[in-house]
Amino acid sequence: PSRATLERETRAVLMEMGADDVRRVVTVALAAEQGSAEAQFQLGYLYALGEGGLVQDEAAAVRLYTASAEQGHAGALFNLAICYENGTGLAAADQTQAVRLYTQAAEQGLAQAQFNAAHCYEHGEGVAVDAARAVLLYTQGADQGHAESQFNLAIRYAHGQGGLAKDLEKAFQLYKQAADQGDTDAMFNLATAYMMGVGCSQDVAAAARLFRTTAEQGLALAQAWLGFLAESGLGTQRDMADAVRWYQRAAEQGHVRALAQLGMLFEKGRGVAQSNAESSASYAEASALGGAESIFLSGTNHLYELGHGKGDAPEPFTIQLAVRDLAFAGKLGQACGGSRDARLDLEPARGGIRLLPGLRRDARAQVVRRMSRCRVLRRRLHSAHVAGAQA
Repeated sequence: PSRATLERETRAVLMEMGADDVRRVVTVALAAEQGSAEAQFQLGYLYALGEGGLVQDEAAAVRLYTASAEQGHAGALFNLAICYENGTGLAAADQTQAVRLYTQAAEQGLAQAQFNAAHCYEHGEGVAVDAARAVLLYTQGADQGHAESQFNLAIRYAHGQGGLAKDLEKAFQLYKQAADQGDTDAMFNLATAYMMGVGCSQDVAAAARLFRTTAEQGLALAQAWLGFLAESGLGTQRDMADAVRWYQRAAEQGHVRALAQLGMLFEKGRGVAQSNAESSASYAEASALGGAESIFLSGTNHLYELGHGKGDAPEPFTIQLAVRDLAFAGKLGQACGGSRDARLDLEPARGGIRLLPGLRRDARAQVVRRMSRCRVLRRRLHSAHVAGAQA
């Protein structure tokens, strides 16, 4: 039979294949032996996962992926790249070869490969850093509806990175596209955008709904936000019991602001029975996690943004966040023996917002923006082999 016929027959056979259908696996194997790139790719996938009644054999998978990739099969190029990145079925990992293969698959329009190649170019993994090329690849993936590409591209627009002009409206649109596909990180960033009216009209009720969705998925940042909303009654009904519950869930994951807020609630007896012991314990745990320094830096960063007109959020909300953070930093400083900087800078914040004279550029760079800025995705790299239907 012709190569084109083998390709069609392979796809048809695999569409009907059960988990242990040996006859169909043999059919695919025979087509692979006759040089069908699709069959080589599919058989490699079955060996890689140990499916279709085959014993898992990663080395055999690599050989088959290689044969298929040499014919330009996008899925095989991508899966082979994963093998090289992880050293699976090979003597050793080879990140340079992985990037080359991701790039070849990306050039054929495979969205997962465009994302992985972008990540490598952005972070200089196996290739020289090339922020502009990373943005181009993220854009290609985003245009195909790839949620993770949309998310990372949104981050670049939100901060004006990779040669892009800062465009908060575009960032909002991309977050929404990814969020509509169920991407948790995008939903969280979309919620913060709605909360502060960044790139969109402020909509606290919409923010509350998205925070609840992501909080229920276990995201500590969203749990802390939801606690804040339930406590303040913003965008939802005021419910101190609900606030305490969400703060506790975030605190269990080591969220320092949630721990600090719980300390304050126990101190004042709001939503919980007053307990100095519980309050001190919460403050101490937040301090042990570096809470005093990180929250202090966050508070002073808010003041810097106000003093220099750099903030994206409405000024009254930024003032509220600054005062809250510096108050928390003072509390946590006391819990760990006293934070000189937090005590010195807390009073100016209460007396009127002004630029803090002691704020250093390097300190601003270290700020931990847990509730006032969109979260940057540190690493999200596809590591699972794609199947035929995805390729």
